[in-house]
Amino acid sequence: MPRKSFHRQEKAPLNKALNLSAPTSPRQTEEPLPEKSELGLSFAEMIDIGGRPSNQDALASAIENNLACFVVSDGVGGHVGGEIASKLITETIVHQFRQELIFSPRALQSYVAVAAMELEERKKSEARLKEMSATVAVILIDAANASALWAHLGDTRVYHFRSDKILSVTKDHSLVQQLVDAGYCTPNQLNTHPQRSVLYAALGMDSEMSESKEVSMGMSAIEVDDSFLICSDGFWEWLSEKDLESTLQTTDTMHNWLNKMRDIVLKNAKQSRSQDNYTALAIRCIEKLVP
Repeated sequence: MPRKSFHRQEKAPLNKALNLSAPTSPRQTEEPLPEKSELGLSFAEMIDIGGRPSNQDALASAIENNLACFVVSDGVGGHVGGEIASKLITETIVHQFRQELIFSPRALQSYVAVAAMELEERKKSEARLKEMSATVAVILIDAANASALWAHLGDTRVYHFRSDKILSVTKDHSLVQQLVDAGYCTPNQLNTHPQRSVLYAALGMDSEMSESKEVSMGMSAIEVDDSFLICSDGFWEWLSEKDLESTLQTTDTMHNWLNKMRDIVLKNAKQSRSQDNYTALAIRCIEKLVP
């Protein structure tokens, strides 16, 4: 709704002799300035334990002025402390963002690097946590300059949609993704391959490959009605690209979009003996009117 404006009317001057027959100036009024638009954000989040005894997924977000930060992390299964690792990573990245409020590839790398250092310190302080690690996916958005940056490590994904179609998706740091790249598997097998959860890189993972693997990054200009989805593998593994797009095309809010996708996840996951934790964070770029 346009902001109400109040304007003072300038009185017509009287001549010094109070000659009432003298012409007077017409009253002048100020016309309200036309409204302008700028980029705004609407978002919703979802996190669920699924069929597991504990939840190793975590998410966090922060919006400060025209800058926003959204993070999802998933503790790597099979090791103690996955839930500690994912929570530490998400909280540290958002904390660093709030402290610095910088939007740049170098800043994003530093936010993730600080989280990695905090994770290593925690592992050293508690012997039982020495094997813990977690994936990470982060989006930074600069609404004033209509730009987005993202970084990820592991198989937590970032999807970018335009005109309700997938514009880009991050590439997993997983064994099956390597098989796809080498031509031994089809892209469709990323969701169904029995070894789809085997990772070769994550924050805190100790292996020759993970130590040499840098965080993957991407960037893009953004437009009104662009959407982003950050989600753990427990969410995307039950959804086809067609599912992602069709649910987005028939929804009016990010909350409804997540609910529609969750319905599909729960329906398809019935075949699973133990459904994984699942987490999703949906973001929509909207037009915001300003006076």
